[in-house]
Amino acid sequence: MMRMKTIIIAVILTGGAAGAGGLVCGPALADFESGQTAYAAGRPREAFLEWESDANRGNPVAQYFVGNMYAAGEGVGQDLEVANSFYQKAAEQGHVESAVKLATNYRLGQGVEEIDLREASKWLYMAAEAGHPIARFDLGELFLYGDHQHGLEPAPYHASQWFRLASLDGIALARFKLAQLYFAGTGVDLDDVQGMVWLSLANKIASGVEPENKWSKMAMPLDQMITDDDENRNLRQYIGDTYKEKRLVLSDVSISKADDIVASGAPEKIR
Repeated sequence: MMRMKTIIIAVILTGGAAGAGGLVCGPALADFESGQTAYAAGRPREAFLEWESDANRGNPVAQYFVGNMYAAGEGVGQDLEVANSFYQKAAEQGHVESAVKLATNYRLGQGVEEIDLREASKWLYMAAEAGHPIARFDLGELFLYGDHQHGLEPAPYHASQWFRLASLDGIALARFKLAQLYFAGTGVDLDDVQGMVWLSLANKIASGVEPENKWSKMAMPLDQMITDDDENRNLRQYIGDTYKEKRLVLSDVSISKADDIVASGAPEKIR
């Protein structure tokens, strides 16, 4: 419960995702602030009732918070289907975090009739176009693997484009996956230099040269174990070991070119 409280209060204090906090105005502001005060004081039921009133008047930030409370069963009985209805109302008004939540539930089949990756991709696309790093990363994952049974064909080229944007947002796993696409020539032209560039940039985060930002942690923390790894390594170790192995097997020319690009920091040389 404490984690949910921290998330809700943090979003309020920062004005809400995609600037949606600016939509709380006039009489609705009193309900919204009353809900904020009640929640911070440990009175979730009171907060829920205040925010529900605001949500029913169409405020997307309040709809997002009410959706979170239904999802967690905090201040109200847990109901993922109702949570999704509030997320959808908010997302339809451009609330980015709600779109990501709704997409996640369609991916997992939570509070919906069945898993629907096409519907998930629709909401992720909205959030990704608005610049949400996790939405960009998740779209890369969806398009890389696809799932015929659940309505989405693999599209490796599109996966590479979303992984590239997520990589520029500082997500270590996106950089690593983009590197693997270049090494394999999947969705992109086979290119050991570009593969090594992105692997080196992933290793910068894994080795601590570049900080692991919140988006990278949300995609997959560096200390999380790789479930299908025979050597029982975490992501940090896996990236580091792959980096060392590639430096041993790739040509000196490819390594030198990649090192020069990474050292220059010139984005026009990173494709």
